[in-house]
Amino acid sequence: MYLRKEKEDKSPQFNYTVHPSDFNLTGRVKNDKLNKLLFMGFDMVIDLSDDSVYLKFILAQIKSTLVLGKIGEQEFQLHDLFFDAEKINADFIKTVVKHLNVLTKNEK
Repeated sequence: MYLRKEKEDKSPQFNYTVHPSDFNLTGRVKNDKLNKLLFMGFDMVIDLSDDSVYLKFILAQIKSTLVLGKIGEQEFQLHDLFFDAEKINADFIKTVVKHLNVLTKNEK
């Protein structure tokens, strides 16, 4: 999920973008695609976002059993575990997936 500059959401399927126009005056999400995302459940979410109020607002509403965030993040209460953002690479992601599979192997 990332911020978009255009008001209209033309992002491809399974790419989720956020713009201030996706919210009504009371803060409720009015973008159908984002609303569908908020009804999904996830085993894990990795927050790589910068300090965006809009992205953090959506992150806080996503149903997830585990949320990883960057060390030193201001909105640390949104995260369950922390990582060093400077060390993010493909090997890190593979390791996270491997450990998640180990942790969830008995759930079916």
